[in-house]
Amino acid sequence: LDAENLNIAASYSIGSACDCCQFSPDGNKLAIVCKDKSVKILDTRSGTITLSLPYTEGSKAGKVEWIGNDHVATSGFSQMRDREVRVFALNAASAAVSTVRLSASSGILLPMYDHATDLLYVMGR
Repeated sequence: LDAENLNIAASYSIGSACDCCQFSPDGNKLAIVCKDKSVKILDTRSGTITLSLPYTEGSKAGKVEWIGNDHVATSGFSQMRDREVRVFALNAASAAVSTVRLSASSGILLPMYDHATDLLYVMGR
């Protein structure tokens, strides 16, 4: 959105409904959690999807958070309805670098990364 002229500056088609999106710290990429159970990485300069990650096996919505410019953390649910957090390295994204399964609660987990301390906080109830 061009806020000064109130015009749409860019529009992207991702092929699926969006649950959550987050810009990378440098603003060059956009991570989008889609209803098709994937996280799509969009290059904001070219408008192309550069990577698609299978972020969860469950049916509930998930969240995404950038860890620097080359990793993303996702939160979602496993097939057994356990809450889980996965970390993906964008340069080797065929599988998650790390997966942590947590409780079987129904609440969505909210990941938040602190760039100053390099800590990933995961909040939920």
